[in-house]
Amino acid sequence: MEKTREMKLALSFLQTMSAEDLKRIWETDLSWDSLEIFLGKDRMKLFTDELEWVNNQNLPPHGHVFIDEDDYPLSLKEDPDAPYRLA
Repeated sequence: MEKTREMKLALSFLQTMSAEDLKRIWETDLSWDSLEIFLGKDRMKLFTDELEWVNNQNLPPHGHVFIDEDDYPLSLKEDPDAPYRLA
């Protein structure tokens, strides 16, 4: 799976992150250091744990559509409460 998609998938599993926060992260293209500042130490640890889990699952690249991707339904993109990831 592409590294960017792995990171998006891992972030989407963080229960403490709102869809708005997740969108903001990808819109600003944060570095690892910036991501740790944005998430805080505890959520960064959860994120790295989730990223490791995603990497160990050998998940196929399909099956998830993220809000910043072209395949995401336009009608949902316009909804402020739209989910960050569709499975």
